Amino acid sequence: MEKITIQSIYVGKCKLIGERGNRTGMYKEAVRKPVRLSKRGLLNDFIGDKTIHGGITKALHHFPSEHYATLSQNFPPLKPVFCPGSIGENISSSGVTERNIYLGDVFSLGSAKVQLSEPRKPCWKIDARYAQQGIAAFMFTNSISGWYYCVLEEGEIGPGDELKLEHRVEGNPSLLEYQEVITALRPNPMTLRKFSQIDSLPKDVVRRLIERAEWLSRNSQSK
Repeated sequence: MEKITIQSIYVGKCKLIGERGNRTGMYKEAVRKPVRLSKRGLLNDFIGDKTIHGGITKALHHFPSEHYATLSQNFPPLKPVFCPGSIGENISSSGVTERNIYLGDVFSLGSAKVQLSEPRKPCWKIDARYAQQGIAAFMFTNSISGWYYCVLEEGEIGPGDELKLEHRVEGNPSLLEYQEVITALRPNPMTLRKFSQIDSLPKDVVRRLIERAEWLSRNSQSK
């Protein structure tokens, strides 16, 4: 993978979304200078629901700018509002997607070091953000949700910084390969168990992979 230049970095303030007025930080604005990246995320980046976003394993969300063209093609009326930063990402770039990035990849970014932990699972707030049902489901089905990093070394990151691959674990799946398996109706239990051994995956994800593998094995044997 070639070095990737980060085009923009975004942080969000607390706003309300949806009929119930849930708090969200997905309405983000681009920063013009380097910003502090800690183990918990970017300085002054509000996280509305910390059970879904943010925290140690989801400190930073990266969304490829190429995906906005795909969304525009499938939801034409929303083309004017499908622009970098609008889906709640922290990092925007081109040249790297789920096809050529791998679970556990370690990168240097600015003066920080980050590791790809897991793909983003799009939630209802995306549909609410664009006032259009079906966007989150489309993103999930087509594996264009972007991904999260955990922070191995804190530092500062800014627009124009390069994302440089420092380490890749041989045998780890690309993000697309991983998502194709976990979104399948009946994936191979052995593959799920293999994925559960990937060190960079959060513990709750590992637990779900193991539980699903066990369920699939039991039910296939009972037929």
